[in-house]
Formats: sequence, structure tokens, C-alpha cells
Amino acid sequence: MKYDPRTRKVTVLRRGLPFPNGVALSGDGSFLLFAETGSCRVLKHWLRGPRTGAMEVFAELPGYPDNIRRTARGEYWVALNREKINLNDGGGVTEDEKATKGKAAATEHPVAVRLSGEGKVLEVLLDGGELASVSEVAEENGAIWIGSVELPYVEIISAIQEKLRRSYIHPNLDLHFKVLKKQD
Repeated sequence: MKYDPRTRKVTVLRRGLPFPNGVALSGDGSFLLFAETGSCRVLKHWLRGPRTGAMEVFAELPGYPDNIRRTARGEYWVALNREKINLNDGGGVTEDEKATKGKAAATEHPVAVRLSGEGKVLEVLLDGGELASVSEVAEENGAIWIGSVELPYVEIISAIQEKLRRSYIHPNLDLHFKVLKKQD
């Protein structure tokens, strides 16, 4: 929707979107990104330039997105409310995944995705089951803030905890993942 403060009118820009959610404006104001929760993706709506009014897929995600926030570097953090359900395998983890990743395959799930300014997945944060239904991820002064409407606190991942990350390739998504391990 677009609101014109001069006329005090609201114009609907697109209809029929499966649960549009969080919104972020590009640094230069040329486009708007929004999470399309029902389709597990982020869409880009051009506000200025030769493509004004056009909409395109910005990124496909490994989970159901909630809010999206732009960083000072022009990247975007997208909160993932739940992991994407793969209906082809009944929504569960395959035996190959269990063998490849061990116990982690059954317990770790994506909670946030960091996207480049062009929509490339740069990082996926995984959780071992402690965070429920992530609704907000923001980055401020080198720390990542993670919130949920289901939890009475905010999780903060500091620059010191960044050293606890390890990398691996997810067998189904062919994306580079970074895994966070919580300090005890």
C-alpha cells in the first residue's frame, strides 16, 4: 500500500500476495523489500527509475520470513519464523541428511538469513532448538539482536560470540551456512 500524506489517500499497489510481512527500504529509496511469508521469499518492488512499479523476487529463503531490516552496510537481515516445510519428504529430515550431519540435522533449524544488497544469501543462522519463532533480527554496533513474540527476552550475539561460528554446506539448499553455538 502507498499512503499520500498530501491527499490522505491510501493506494493498494499489489493484491493477492500470500501473507506479505516485514518491510525495508533500500538505502537510496529506489526500491522496497518485503517478506512474503507464505511463499518463503523476499520480493522487491521498484519505487523509482525505469522499472517503477515492477515487482520481482529478491531472494528465496529456507524458512518462513517475518521482519526484514537493512544494515548500515546495505545488507538485509530476515527473521525466519519457522523452517520451510518440504512436502516432498513429508516435512522431515531424510536419512541421508541424518548421516551427513549427524544429530544436528534433526535439531538445528534456520532462524535468520543475511542477504546482500542484490539478494544473495550471505549467511544463515541456525539454532539448536533454544530460539522459538524468531520474529525480528537487527544488527547494531557489531551485535546481532534476535527477538521473538513468543519469548520474554531478546537474544544478543556479540562480536566475541562471532568467533564461535563454524561453516558447512547444507546438502539440500546448496547454500553456505554459518552455525552459531551458544556460550554456556
